[in-house]
Amino acid sequence: MEKICDTAQEVIFIMKKVAFVRGSYLNKSEWQNYDIKSKNLRIDPISTFKTIHYFKKSIKLFGLSDINSSKYSKYFFNRLIGDNQVLFGLKNAVADYNILHTADPHYYYSYQLAKIKGDRPLVSTYWETIPFNNETVAKKRLIKRFTMENTDLFICHTQKAKKCIQAEGFSHKRIEIIPLGVDLSRFKPKNRKSNKTKTILYVGRLVEEKGVSDLYEAFKICVKSNTYNRLRLHLVGNGHLKNVIYQKAKKDGLIKNIQIINKSYDSIHHVYNQAAIFVLPSKKTKTWEEQYGMVLIEALASGLPVIAYDTGAIAEVLNGNGELVEERKIKKLSERINYLLNNRDKAIKIGLEGRKFAENKYNCIDYQKKIKNLYLSLK
Repeated sequence: MEKICDTAQEVIFIMKKVAFVRGSYLNKSEWQNYDIKSKNLRIDPISTFKTIHYFKKSIKLFGLSDINSSKYSKYFFNRLIGDNQVLFGLKNAVADYNILHTADPHYYYSYQLAKIKGDRPLVSTYWETIPFNNETVAKKRLIKRFTMENTDLFICHTQKAKKCIQAEGFSHKRIEIIPLGVDLSRFKPKNRKSNKTKTILYVGRLVEEKGVSDLYEAFKICVKSNTYNRLRLHLVGNGHLKNVIYQKAKKDGLIKNIQIINKSYDSIHHVYNQAAIFVLPSKKTKTWEEQYGMVLIEALASGLPVIAYDTGAIAEVLNGNGELVEERKIKKLSERINYLLNNRDKAIKIGLEGRKFAENKYNCIDYQKKIKNLYLSLK
């Protein structure tokens, strides 16, 4: 908040306005960390019409991704102009804002903001953990590099992301590490009754790189070797592997043990309270690895024991609060799941420690305080 008049009679302040630009990637899991109620700061989300989660009050601009967001469309626009995340009317939409905050710098709207920023500070959230990723296409490299050169402040959520920026030659830039959090009043432990039904939970995209197929195979081993009468696998999300998993379960006689649903973010916290264990077996590819994993934090906050592949930034995010398994080791994954299923006291202990860790590190209220102070410090 800037003071513009100071007399004996009157003191007038100007509210700082932040344009929080996310295009089609606007989502509530990230936004809960920016939904700040303040007299001297206002943050407005700016998106396309089609977004990950629906926002009634976001400023909606027409984007190329509103027409077609398929992988073929992305491939075409990557080579034509560098990206399909183009926002029409963005310059006018952000004209009255003091601070511009974009997502990763390889998106086209990030490039748009870098070109129109003028003397306003540009903040870029940087999730990437693979150095020089999104640079194989010349036009995309141009977008990313131009945006990074014109970014005044990078916000990273992990040390791994910060090291990525430094490896790419931007160690001279201001880089702040602030872990994203969740609403701990929503994601919280619930008394789970000891019974013969045990649910293994996965939340996320149903795609190969997320390890969903590995999880199903590990679950199949657990069903054969477990002493429980009822063992369930609960997959929450959407993706092309949905029907594949259903067909496998039908063939293996496990269709009654599988549940695959989609859930709104407003009610997603309830699914954690119905589970015994949370599993995230994300696998690394040439161009992607788990950069953070908000679902890990949601599970920790919900008091669930967590099992995950040791890839990407997962180990850093968990920081010892959970069980790590070597990537693609399905048998070992099933062994760790079985171990926690058959050792309830150990599972409860891990869950309680995870909740305490989330309270200390992953409270979205703490993030809001830190990001507010950073915004107000920018000139």
